[in-house]
Amino acid sequence: MTKRLWRNPATFLFLLTTGVAMLILACAGPGQPPDPTNTPVPTPTPTPPPDPQAILARAAVPLASAPYLEFVLEHPVGGTTLAPGLTLVRAEGTASLPDRSRLALDMEASGTALKLGVIVVGEQAFMTNLFTGAWESVSKEQIPFRFDYVTEAVTGVMGGIEDASLLPSEELDGEPAYVIRGVGPTGALSHLIPGALAGSTIPVELWVDKSDGGLRQVRVTGPLLADDLPDTVRVVRLKVLAEAPEIEAPEVGTTGDGN
Repeated sequence: MTKRLWRNPATFLFLLTTGVAMLILACAGPGQPPDPTNTPVPTPTPTPPPDPQAILARAAVPLASAPYLEFVLEHPVGGTTLAPGLTLVRAEGTASLPDRSRLALDMEASGTALKLGVIVVGEQAFMTNLFTGAWESVSKEQIPFRFDYVTEAVTGVMGGIEDASLLPSEELDGEPAYVIRGVGPTGALSHLIPGALAGSTIPVELWVDKSDGGLRQVRVTGPLLADDLPDTVRVVRLKVLAEAPEIEAPEVGTTGDGN
């Protein structure tokens, strides 16, 4: 028998291979699952953080073309000098750009709180009398705070941001937002805040909504005017409106919000 196998190498090789396979199966045992501890675990590829400059670039596009806006400027520290002895504390308003806006200004003069209303409709401009509250017709040059430069000023700051870095996200009005820190050009704010120092930079933080990519808030820290406190803080909040706000020229001599 053995001599026959040697004479037929193919048959011998078949039997040898079959025997080895049966021996391996017998040693392994029936139905034994593979050891899970030996299963390699894939290493997840880390997701790179978003580029803060790209976030700002995307946010600037809809803001620059937004026709209807709501706007608030506040001073958590300090204020903005509008005239000797007259300091702007807060400004709030709406606009139908480029030529209709309505503003309410909260100011202080020698410790006395004052309110001023401003309405611009085309080439017409109106302000309330500080003492009587009645509407008066004025030239645009007399308006201490120009709403129509808000988007130009803010997008100018966004476009000039240097050393941008992404901070931990925060919630703003209940919505998650990117927080970006950098330094921005002071000259971009000169139209919005007359007398703003040009040719310099100032620390800036910006909040960009994660859901729609829109700019929601800008905080500027440091002096913009020659007589600002060193730690002056200005916060600008913006909201793009879906519909045009109602802004009409007031009747001169009347009091109220003008509408």
